[in-house]
Amino acid sequence: LTVKLELYRDGASVPVFTGTKTNVRPGSGGAYAELTFTGIPDAEEGGYEAVVTVSDGEASAIKNYLYVVKVRNSLTGAVTHTGDWENNRQTYNFNNFKDRGKTLYISDFARYKRQDAPRKRGTNVFWAGEALQLNAPVEGKAVRVTASLSGTSWSASLRRTGQSGTGDNVVTWFEGELWDKGMIGGLAKNGPEQRTVTFTAVFEDGETLTYPVTIIFDDDDPYWMLHRAY
Repeated sequence: LTVKLELYRDGASVPVFTGTKTNVRPGSGGAYAELTFTGIPDAEEGGYEAVVTVSDGEASAIKNYLYVVKVRNSLTGAVTHTGDWENNRQTYNFNNFKDRGKTLYISDFARYKRQDAPRKRGTNVFWAGEALQLNAPVEGKAVRVTASLSGTSWSASLRRTGQSGTGDNVVTWFEGELWDKGMIGGLAKNGPEQRTVTFTAVFEDGETLTYPVTIIFDDDDPYWMLHRAY
């Protein structure tokens, strides 16, 4: 047998791929093995029609297969310090512990909270007066990305700042800042506390994705004191 595969995209009259296998024979049990065509271009978002023609030299059979390729929507997020407040965090650690704790991350909140002050502050520990820096890499066609802080009415809209990658592997970067004057003195009043920043992305196809990031507020040395000191 001869098997020909033609692949058309979005109703085009010229195929994006054509491949032919000749001298295709059945196995010992009479069944034909699966055929693999190489050189097919990477799939892109859109509709495809695969036309398969099988011929034995005397007659041909044609079968059409229709399918749709959809870009997978994805969302992640990160909450970081401004450059000045990252420096404040590291300076605080060095002054108290002789270790800047550049990459320190606090994963055990209960243990952290039990410690007496001063506590070594990780990258995910914030003073109550800091402006939270928001970063959200998105795959897919997002029309809106926002972030909100749990237990409060505070939220922020993120702006599109750039893209990386090619084809269907494009990542769009959204950035923003979450701050409210009520954060000063309104958070961590009774010791360290955990809060969640929830990123939300709404896509053109109607899908909505969320991504939670848990952070720690610790104001045992008040924001304004640190602001003056560093």
